[in-house]
Amino acid sequence: MNFMLKIALPCLGLAAIGATGCKVTECTETAPDGGTTKTENCLKIQTTVEYRDTRSRAGGQAWTSGRSVSITNYNGPLKVALGNAADERVQFLGTAFTRETNDADGAQKAKDHLGALADPSFSGGESISLVAPGGGLAGYSPFDGYDLTVWLPPDFDAALTVINNNGTTMLYGADGTTSTTVTSHEIIATDLKRTINLHSTVGDIDVGAVPSGPGNVVRTDLGKITARIGAANLAISATTDSGIVTFPTAWTTQMVAADKMSGTATLGDGSGVLTVSTGGGNISFFTQ
Repeated sequence: MNFMLKIALPCLGLAAIGATGCKVTECTETAPDGGTTKTENCLKIQTTVEYRDTRSRAGGQAWTSGRSVSITNYNGPLKVALGNAADERVQFLGTAFTRETNDADGAQKAKDHLGALADPSFSGGESISLVAPGGGLAGYSPFDGYDLTVWLPPDFDAALTVINNNGTTMLYGADGTTSTTVTSHEIIATDLKRTINLHSTVGDIDVGAVPSGPGNVVRTDLGKITARIGAANLAISATTDSGIVTFPTAWTTQMVAADKMSGTATLGDGSGVLTVSTGGGNISFFTQ
């Protein structure tokens, strides 16, 4: 049996057919009656480009003190920042994107598809939940997503949970946040306070924080970790499966294993706990 595979050259070498950058479809040919029929044993692979919607989507939800917030972005970069003083709303601004073939037909398909893409939306009762669709969620292609920015009230004083299934998350913390939990491909975070739980599934973590209390966790499955720690009371333990652990020389109460793949340090009275680990990469601590 012959198997025919049509391949656009820029797609060669991809780890998986259908990965970002390529569109895989069945081959078709024009029938004598003017219709189309599928060609057996044939796949057509075409390079794709990103298309962005010409309009931005925006929204807001009233917030009250103590009301927790969760943000889910199924695909795309996510930025969480602080809004204007005295603005007691959770707000978002998002630009939808998708991928299609780099031709007139692909451009039209992308335009029509983006026009029909649902806006990010709020839900919830005691807490506020914001969800931006895409990334293979039911009814969406794996290439659909949002470049999303979310603003929290500057006096935010509750728990924040962020899930970004496929993209980098940039987070600027509020002083009153009681706990910050983030799962993302890559994380860049500053000014985090109190309890933190950061998990990067693919990329690096760069965090500036003053954690306190028990149960603080920073971990990556593959990337490196850069942790800038402020004036805290912490017992720190760090472990890497492939790399080294380094502490600032000013941290006098520290111990690093002979192979440098693990270490401990104590800041202040050591009453809090911070556990840092990575499956691959260095763990580097700095004084904030």
